[in-house]
Amino acid sequence: MARPAISDERVIIEGPESIRVKLKSAWADGTHALLFTPSEFLERLVALIPAPKFHTTRYYGVLASRSPHRRYLPDKPTPLIDTEHGADGQDSALPSAGTSDKKQKPRKRKRIPWAQLLKRTFKIDV
Repeated sequence: MARPAISDERVIIEGPESIRVKLKSAWADGTHALLFTPSEFLERLVALIPAPKFHTTRYYGVLASRSPHRRYLPDKPTPLIDTEHGADGQDSALPSAGTSDKKQKPRKRKRIPWAQLLKRTFKIDV
């Protein structure tokens, strides 16, 4: 969770049967805090937690799914093609027996070998 539903500084446990929650700003009638029993407080708190697999990130403007301007966004990047290593990380420079050079498509990279990542990031040859 990126940010809690309510700040710890605003919740005050006053006793075994009462929890006081300070409001950010006073209501029109002057109320500046709410008093709950522990079960009432948990009921209110649980209501703020989204259901599983419910996406709470909403996109507006150009990034919204129904925006008429989405067509002006750049295309998705093309997937990386690994010509040196196959999907299993083995050297695939030579074609296997029974396959022709014309029809062989380059494999999409599924993983990058750990040694190659170390070499690229830290200039370490493993």
